Amino acid sequence: MFVTKVKNSLFNSILRTALRKNGFLAKGMVSENEIVVLKDGISFYADISRAREQYLQSGELFELETLLADIRFKFALNYKLESFQTAQSSLRHLLVREEDLEEGWIWGSFAGGIKKILTFADGENVYPLDVSYLKKWGVPKDVLFAVADRNMSEILKKASLHTCVVAGRVRAIDFTLEPLRLKASFMLCSNFQKLVSEKLGARFLVFAPSQEYLLAVEDVKNNVVESFGSAVVEQYLKSDNKLSTEVFLFSPSGISTAGKFKLPEQMEVF
Repeated sequence: MFVTKVKNSLFNSILRTALRKNGFLAKGMVSENEIVVLKDGISFYADISRAREQYLQSGELFELETLLADIRFKFALNYKLESFQTAQSSLRHLLVREEDLEEGWIWGSFAGGIKKILTFADGENVYPLDVSYLKKWGVPKDVLFAVADRNMSEILKKASLHTCVVAGRVRAIDFTLEPLRLKASFMLCSNFQKLVSEKLGARFLVFAPSQEYLLAVEDVKNNVVESFGSAVVEQYLKSDNKLSTEVFLFSPSGISTAGKFKLPEQMEVF
């Protein structure tokens, strides 16, 4: 019992020091496993149970780092998302499968079997926003998506677009974009088609089997497109953030689907 009290005291001291280094204060304890955290006049609760339990059992602090990351995010939510003015620079859009949509998310249509959702970006992390923010900010959904597009289009302007040859003879563009989770979603950008068309022509194809994968290739015949099938399906199957095995056609008339690579259990290909 005495040893546990000592370890608890040490953990509390380590926690307070870690919070101070991150610009936070432990304002008080709600319970043994919950504290009130304060920064810049904003206070909120933080559950410290997992970090405390790990320290008491093993003396390790891995969960403390997770706790600090969660606290930083909660502060960002409380501060940056307090108003549209403070939030707008962090708005992004993200492509998701229709079956991955969750109730309450702010979403719209894109093409084929995928949708776009509105998200908040905190460094490399991306978090879906729910419809409560439409009421909180008093801003229409279309305006929020327009702001997200503006933000991502500015990022795309600064991205590295690598022109290469794939499948032996097909001109293609690979993209270096961050955060990686948003990579495929950059094809939503209003300036995406113009930037790619300058290198591949007015009509081109896009593969986006996962949220982290984006490849644009020149418009080619179906028998050439089929040569990409195994790579697209493999990427789709191994990804934790699956998106689509569809082939997207960008042309002067808009965005459509030119076909779909079938998964192994579906037998047919493209």
